[in-house]
Amino acid sequence: MLKSLYQTHKPMPKRRNPIGDFLRVTRAQMRISQEEITKRTGITQSTISMIESGGQKAQDETLIAIMTKAFRMTDTEAELTLASLKITEIMCPFTPRQSKVIFDKLPYV
Repeated sequence: MLKSLYQTHKPMPKRRNPIGDFLRVTRAQMRISQEEITKRTGITQSTISMIESGGQKAQDETLIAIMTKAFRMTDTEAELTLASLKITEIMCPFTPRQSKVIFDKLPYV
């Protein structure tokens, strides 16, 4: 029985990454490269890549710096966006595709 359960077990779906998805989608919409974010913020390209891919959790200060310096958001816009992304990460069971659709409809960029 244990073997049959193991064989029929489906792989876990890809972990959602609303913060990384937001950064990547917003950067693409604004046509900004990771290198440009590095120039504007001083955050290394490898760090930006790791945050976008979900390989690294970033401190709030790092995310706020990206949003304000690279995406030209106000401090308030950045803080509210970050708060909503954290809530989404915890509470909403959306797939990455669904998250992209939602992010595309938000009026923050």
